[in-house]
Order: sequence, then structure tokens, then C-alpha cells
Amino acid sequence: EVPEFVPGGILVDSLSDFICGWVVDPDGNSIPGATVEMWSDYPTSAISMTTTSTGIGSFAFTGEHPTPFDLYAYKTGYYPGVLEDLNFGAKGVKIVLKPLQDLTPSDRWVDYYCGQNTLYGAPLPVGSVVEAYDPQGTLAGRQIVTEPGVYRFMPVYRDSAGSVEDEGASTGDVIKFFVNGQPAIAHGDVIYPAESFLQVEVCLEAGATRTKECQLQEGWNLVSWNLDTPSDEIATVLNSIADCVDVVLGFEGGGLTYDPELPMFSTLWYCDHLSGYWIKIKPGCSPVLKIEGITVDPNTAIPVYRGWNLVSYLPEGVMAPVDALTSVSDRLMIAYGFDGGIKIYQPNQPQFNTLTEMGSCFGYWMKLSANGSLVYGGGVGPTVAQENGHSFASRQAAAALDLTPTTNWVNLYASNLTLDGQTVRAGSTVDAYSVKDMKVGSFTLKTDGVFGFMPVYADNGSETVTGLKPGDKFYLMVNGQRTEQTFTWTSNGDRIQVASLTAAAGGNSLPSTYSLKQNYPNPFNPSTTLQFSLPTAMKARVEIYNILGGLVATPFDGMATAGENTVVWDGRDSNGRNVASGVYLYRLVADKYTETRKMMLLK
Repeated sequence: EVPEFVPGGILVDSLSDFICGWVVDPDGNSIPGATVEMWSDYPTSAISMTTTSTGIGSFAFTGEHPTPFDLYAYKTGYYPGVLEDLNFGAKGVKIVLKPLQDLTPSDRWVDYYCGQNTLYGAPLPVGSVVEAYDPQGTLAGRQIVTEPGVYRFMPVYRDSAGSVEDEGASTGDVIKFFVNGQPAIAHGDVIYPAESFLQVEVCLEAGATRTKECQLQEGWNLVSWNLDTPSDEIATVLNSIADCVDVVLGFEGGGLTYDPELPMFSTLWYCDHLSGYWIKIKPGCSPVLKIEGITVDPNTAIPVYRGWNLVSYLPEGVMAPVDALTSVSDRLMIAYGFDGGIKIYQPNQPQFNTLTEMGSCFGYWMKLSANGSLVYGGGVGPTVAQENGHSFASRQAAAALDLTPTTNWVNLYASNLTLDGQTVRAGSTVDAYSVKDMKVGSFTLKTDGVFGFMPVYADNGSETVTGLKPGDKFYLMVNGQRTEQTFTWTSNGDRIQVASLTAAAGGNSLPSTYSLKQNYPNPFNPSTTLQFSLPTAMKARVEIYNILGGLVATPFDGMATAGENTVVWDGRDSNGRNVASGVYLYRLVADKYTETRKMMLLK
């Protein structure tokens, strides 16, 4: 039975073993006539029950069933959908089916087929979608599985000579095969033949686990991988090099650190195939990182954000940055990799670039002027690959608004942080400042006395940014109280233990009035630092105007902290475009206070 619609309400069977839900498209529209199957363990077990979605997309199962169980739905015109590990009495679940892309037939083709295809080691389920793509990313063939493990003759269309449209493959093309939107391992001849209307056997292995090996060197390695691992826990993923790891750095809106010797202070607990990672290998080690997982679609979209991002590289082959980064070319300011040294790519200065190719096993830093999605150019395959069920490392909460994270940082920590002999309590905020009073780090304690890891950021050497340099001194403030001790910024990734702090003479250093300081550097190119002080935390706004009084940009608009606040303007307008040289005005607006100063951009 299915849920019965009655005006004014929904009647659902009251049996505790009653299961119901809907089959819908990504926009939430109902899909009638879809086959819905219950599996104890999709796709390796037998099917327990089968039904069909109604005219309103609903479905239901009743009676004894395995627990937990999986639901699998499919219909012609859609990629199949799966819900896994559902439990007793699941009601109101939604299975999402994504529409197939358009396929353009031509008058010539080659038939591919196989009777022994697998998904996660089991016969390919009925309803699975097999697709073939040419190297240019054109969908050239598709077949729907109607018998377990078998895809019958699938026409893979040939590109018509003289046609403007790219209908399909050409002689000599390497055909890429996909199952349900995910790359499949092909066993057989995948070179597209010169003769049409041949029958070629190519058997597919989808969801198969494979191993990727990356050779690491003593010292720093900037690493990524293109396999979806069964677990994203960092200790599990990096188990093959565990004895050689000194420290691992990640970046999700701010610096994250994993130190296997200091787990209680570590902030990086998960690592995934969408991000890159700095891995520092101990002296005397030169290990091979072995990653086991499922091949990831190289067209997978990687979310990227304004500012710095540390991303993975998903294609297998080598690509020039100008081709690989096409999807973010309108907002990419700089990218760099590391292979025995820093390799830089700047789109607007190609004559100076040292990053000339991007490749597998490497991670990359990218700075963007706006949020977007990175999809590596030249990728082959569908753009609607199914979501996988693994939990990725969550993007870190946004860094303090008056703090600009960079690509280099040291980490401060303490197991029992004290100020004047008293344990610093949970909820207290510790800020790091350069001797020029620039904020370069911030951390809020979650447990009494347990402090860190707190990233203290430095200049990365590739541009003018707010931050420290090796050898620079910095000090700490606890809840706005300046402390006497100073610390030295040493080297990227270092861990610096803090013992006890004492309040500096003069007591609380929070200002009692508003102020807006002169920017520095001035003149500047391409960015400059703006500092302002507030007596209490409040809403504030920093605006940039041209000499004619036109609003150019608003680099800060939000809650500012009591005391010193630092904002960096990158010389771009509100649309992300570089502004011209000249005199600009910057204005602080906070409560009823306003102050304006001049600055000069000189290119």
C-alpha cells in the first residue's frame, strides 16, 4: 500500500514496520513510475522488496524487512539514487534522481558491450546508467542496464565529418566509461577504431577500490589525492607514513594543524580528496604515501572562497595551469605549488611564472577575489556525479573579521595557560599582535587552561600581506589585557609552547575612544592595511571612496572587537576589479562616529 491522500490530512499506516517516502528530482518535483527496491546491503545483497512510485512520487513498504537497509530507485531518463543505512520505521524519506544529460546521435557508431560488469564487486544492478565520453568531454554513448551485470550493445557515436557540432568520438580517441556518473575501470580495448559498426567488448569495474602511491621527501611536501577514502580520519588516511609524519597543515578558511605527538591541541582531524595538505616528513624519512579508495570524478566541483584556498588536484594527467584553472580564471589572483621549492602562477604576469604544469599527488594554494567552484579544465565525464556518503572535513568557522589568514603560520599552545598565576578560563580570547600592533592570531579557549593550537600568521613571500616574517616578535593579549612576554615567529608549521603569562604594566590596554590610523604602506600596491580602534565591540564599517566621492568598495562591514581592528584592502572594487592608480579616501563608520583619511594607490 501507499500513503492515501485525504483532503485535510495524510493517513499513514500505523504499523511500526511501515516505511514510506518519495522519489523526487533535484528541484523536489515528484517522479512517478520509478522502481524502488529495498536491499539489506546495496548492491551486494539480494533485493528484499520492490515497489513503484505512485502518480505523486510516493512509495511504501510494509512487512518484515532487514535492519538496517538501503533503498535504491531508478527510472529511464535519470541517474539512479540510493539511500543507505536506513533504520527501523523510516518514514518520509526522499530518494533524489538526477536527470540524464542530452545525447546527440550520429549516423555512424561502434557498439560496446559486456556481460560481466560490477559495482563494488557485485553485478551491476538493473537501472544503472553506463556512459561513454570522448577525450573532449562529449557524451558519445549511453546504455541502461536491464539485466544484472550486463550492458547490451551501446552505440558510441562517431563525430560526423564536416559537422560543426561535436557529436562524439573520433578515430584514435581513448573512450572514458562511467557508471551512474562515476568513473569506471575499463577492461578491454578503449581506443576508438577507424571502422564503424564493430562490436567491441569492454567490461567495467565501478566503485572498485584502488591504491594511489605518492613519493614524499624529507621536509615539506604539498600533497593531495584523487581517491575517495572509506574513512576521512587523518590518522587512518595517513597510516602508511605514520612513523615519518612530523606535522600536517590544512586550511579551511584558517590554519588547521595535526601533530601526532600533541593530539589534544590538534585542530585538523579529517582530510579529504577536495583539499590539499602540507605534510612535513621527519629527517631521514622518504616514505611512499599509499591512499586506498574509490576513483573520484575529475569533474567534481571543489568549493573555493574569497581569499586563500588549499585545494587538491583531481585529474590523473598533467595540465598547464592556464588550462586546468579555466573555471576560476575570472577571479584567480595567484596560485602556487611546491616541488622542492615554491612554484608560482600569476595569470596577469605569464612571463614570470614558474608553475608551468599541475600534476597528480600535488596540492595547490590559490587566492581568489570572489567565491566560486573549481572544476579542472579538460575533465571528461558527466557533471552530475552522485554524492558520496563520506563526511568531509568541515570548513572552519570564519576567521575573525579583523584577521587575515595567510598560507604560513606557527602554532602556539599550552596545557595550562595562566595569567598572573591564575588559570585562563574557558571562553577567554587570546589574540596575537605584531610589535606594530597588527593582529596576527586569535583563539578562544573551550576548556579552562587548554590553549591552542592557535595559528599566528606570517607573510607568505608572494605578495604584500598583513603578517610577520621569520625572526619578527609578537605578543599576546588575553581578553584585551596586554601581556609582557614576547615570542619569535620561527618557521612555518612550528609549534611553540606557552608557559605562563604576566600582565604588562599599565593594565588594560583597550582604548577609551575611537580612532582611525593612517594606512600602511602608503603609497601602496597592490594592497594596504587599515587599522581602527573601538572602545567596545560593535558594528562597524570601513568604506573606500574615489576622489569624486563615489563608493568603490567596503572591505569591512560587520561586528568589530573592542581594541585594535585590522582590515586589508586588496585594491579591488566591489566587483573584484583592480582599481586605477590615484588618491582614495577611506572612512570608518561606527555607532555615531565617523572619520576619513586619504591614501594613494601607485602602480
